[in-house]
Amino acid sequence: MIRLLAMSPSGESFFTRGQYGTFWQHWRLGRPSACQVAEFDVDVAVHDYGFERVDLDFETWEEARDEFLRRVRRAPEPVVVTCATARALVPVLEAWATSPDDCHRVPLLVNRLLEVDEVRDDPWLVRTLRDLLKRTSQLRGLGEEDA
Repeated sequence: MIRLLAMSPSGESFFTRGQYGTFWQHWRLGRPSACQVAEFDVDVAVHDYGFERVDLDFETWEEARDEFLRRVRRAPEPVVVTCATARALVPVLEAWATSPDDCHRVPLLVNRLLEVDEVRDDPWLVRTLRDLLKRTSQLRGLGEEDA
């Protein structure tokens, strides 16, 4: 039995408990596989980052994934910017920042994320996002004053 425990408002991340009781965090973007987490991490995501509690059981991973995708499709916006959204996008931004073909995308998305009060209230996110801006401006050959 697989339990879909919680998911972020726009579906960039979700938590499950597998058939052997292991807790997992899954990411739609940036990470190829789930990572093992503690039950505490699920509670923090729900209480501090606005994840929706789901608590539905499924026989297979495919059924859990299908329910997750069904819930994502009904979301009113494709992406709701929260700390969870921004944190989920960091691996994608990191990958873009190292790619000469994609680094031009980083400043647009980072600046959009930094417009959100909740994101600006997270010191780690602010440092990480500013570092990404700095690195991509250097990769593009711009001076630091542009970042």
